[in-house]
Amino acid sequence: MSNIFCTFAHQKNFRIMNDITIKPTFSTKNSRQCTFTKKFIFFLFALLTIITGCEKPVELDDNSQSKEGNATNANLVLRIQMTRGNESNIPWKTLMFEIYKDNKKIKDIVQHEGDSNYGTASVQLTPDTYQVLVLAHNAEGNPSRPRPTEIKFDKNTGYSDVFYSYGDIVVKQEKEEHEIILQRATSLIRFRTKDTIPDEVQSIQFHYEGGSAVLNAKTGYGTTKSEQTVYLDIDETQKGKPLEVELYTFKRENSDTLILTVTPFKTPRGADNPERLASKEFKVPIKHREISDFSGYFFSNNPSDNEKENEEEMNDSIGTSFCIKADTAWAGINYYTY
Repeated sequence: MSNIFCTFAHQKNFRIMNDITIKPTFSTKNSRQCTFTKKFIFFLFALLTIITGCEKPVELDDNSQSKEGNATNANLVLRIQMTRGNESNIPWKTLMFEIYKDNKKIKDIVQHEGDSNYGTASVQLTPDTYQVLVLAHNAEGNPSRPRPTEIKFDKNTGYSDVFYSYGDIVVKQEKEEHEIILQRATSLIRFRTKDTIPDEVQSIQFHYEGGSAVLNAKTGYGTTKSEQTVYLDIDETQKGKPLEVELYTFKRENSDTLILTVTPFKTPRGADNPERLASKEFKVPIKHREISDFSGYFFSNNPSDNEKENEEEMNDSIGTSFCIKADTAWAGINYYTY
């Protein structure tokens, strides 16, 4: 019986007692009614005692989450290791501490930037060996994570930079602290234009496939081949300026290329009758945990004559006229020109 059920049942029975008016009857004539009333009261108190007794730690189902993680009697403390002096540049806003046993999730702790115990989770567990997953991300919603090999983001959660740590931890009776070092899981396509966004463009769709939206924390790679879509609304302040957008994916072990289709629209996102402009398709090389900086002329097919001279030596063409180049915090940045 779960905590959620216990709390609900507890509250429900209080409502039952509040709604019932029990009038004591002492006359001999109504002795049977009096006996029934006493038995009914005894039954209610017995039921409440049983329900209250189920308020204890239990296993969580796959969809549950809590903001706990500060148990006073904890025998396991997980603490995110941060570089000193770099605390203000943390590239994530949500931390998730997941504890599994025999491939079943038993603890699910979600923390958000600003929480008092942000970055530290303290729990009490029966001494044993557990699998611990720590996930950090910046997406709008949390991924589903029924098991460490299936951490799934989608268009509803959004896609972002993702960091993780996974491994076995032996929990003992006495309290132990573990410092967790997170590593990046994502690959990034930084799509840049050297020409400017025309006034007629109201929104742009980026559709890419070949990577994955599902992370396997045991390998650090993406699993299933995914089709990912990101929409960008263009406001008046962006028009007349070059475009830059970041697209995240998990690289699959057997795939080194993304197929990226970029479609500008003359109508806002979600319009009843979308009016699209010409789409362009690119093959973008990707590497594990690295940036593919993909730049070129998108809205106009060719650069000006002066720009052409500067571009000729760099122009390793992959699609219309884009260039791909290999970052410090990342495993590397690779520059490519289209």
